[in-house]
Amino acid sequence: MNNSEILQALKAGGALREEALATLFVDEAIRENIRNRLKKYKKRIDQYIPPSDRIFGGRRVDNAADFFMLEAVFKLDKKLRDVRPEKQFRGETYSEMAGFIVQTAVFLCIGELRKRSKQETSESIPDGMAEYFETGLLHAEKYTVLHGLLDQLGKGCKEILLMFYGGYKYEEIAKNMGFKSADGAKSQKHRCYQSLLTHLERKPTITEFLK
Repeated sequence: MNNSEILQALKAGGALREEALATLFVDEAIRENIRNRLKKYKKRIDQYIPPSDRIFGGRRVDNAADFFMLEAVFKLDKKLRDVRPEKQFRGETYSEMAGFIVQTAVFLCIGELRKRSKQETSESIPDGMAEYFETGLLHAEKYTVLHGLLDQLGKGCKEILLMFYGGYKYEEIAKNMGFKSADGAKSQKHRCYQSLLTHLERKPTITEFLK
């Protein structure tokens, strides 16, 4: 089944759809891309996604990368079959499908880490900003605006916020940023967060733009 046939098979349904889903799941290029993107989260996510005996497309789903890749493949399938135009997948090439799978797998992984994390916080940020922190993927215009906003906070604060909302624990932030303790990292993160809020309050149009 070649690349163009996969898209048509997914839309057609039936046995062809199952074959197309399996073809996507066993694609080693997509899998390697996901593994590379999830490498820094591997130790933490593996404890939540233990090996299983589940098999799909003739391949065992025995690690976190495979688990999130398969979930992303199913989400692509769901979007292709959604009757609501605003929810449908609009890509037309194999590379666009592969990109969707990679991005979705990373997003699902980070979402799982945040849900399981013991670092509960009431601090909220605009949805678009959360997407940037979690996946590093954002529409080009929003990326430029947000990147400029974070630069105004200074390199240190930018890196701390990226790490915190990316799922890092305070101990890890302290180690990476040179703080003596997790409490020191937590205090600095709070100061950076307050600085971010101040910048957003001064520019409400940015908050709306990032939603």
